[in-house]
Amino acid sequence: IIHAGKDRLFFSDPTDATLIRYSQTRRTGYGPEVSADLPAQYVGAPVVAIGTLDGAVLAFSSSSVRYFGGTGPLANPDAAPQIGFSATEVVTGDVGCASARSLAVTPDRVLFKSDRGLYQIDRSRQVGYVGAPVEGYNAQDVTSADPVPGKTQILFLTDSGSTLLYDYFFGQWSTYTNHEGLDAAVVNNTYHYIRAGAADLQVYRSNPDSYLDDTSEIRLHLETA
Repeated sequence: IIHAGKDRLFFSDPTDATLIRYSQTRRTGYGPEVSADLPAQYVGAPVVAIGTLDGAVLAFSSSSVRYFGGTGPLANPDAAPQIGFSATEVVTGDVGCASARSLAVTPDRVLFKSDRGLYQIDRSRQVGYVGAPVEGYNAQDVTSADPVPGKTQILFLTDSGSTLLYDYFFGQWSTYTNHEGLDAAVVNNTYHYIRAGAADLQVYRSNPDSYLDDTSEIRLHLETA
């Protein structure tokens, strides 16, 4: 499990699931540097997903969320041993993350799917249940959760059924049909997703200037009060 944040890479330890390891801070012209001298961060529960919000590193297990802060140690920790990450603290012991693929990080919150539905953690580290309107889709597997470029929206791609869209500014949900996929990524500020075609894998790219889905026309349906 790998997450980029705070100018570092944070990743789970395959030999001990309760540890998070990390790279040195990013330097221009260098690849990620991982030093054996950097101490691992103990987070108290097996790591399922990792995120960052306002400088805090969030460590998700299947039943809890913990966090630690601080700038982290220097490339040579012995030069200033007082500089490092803080001890891990509990955000919540009531809910956790079901899959790293369901975690989405925005500038002001982190959204994730638990075994009880979709939740968010805001900047004050308050945990809120936002998935009540779409509880009927909880059995679906989220394969990717990505912020939509230029919008206050998160697209929860699923491998079957309906893909879910959450507008966190308005607190509104909507669903996509014919939008099942295996994975997704935002590249050059454009949303891409991959799906299984009739004979091979196909990659689709969003186009805000088109109202076609591949070659099929998309018709808009609105229902008022």
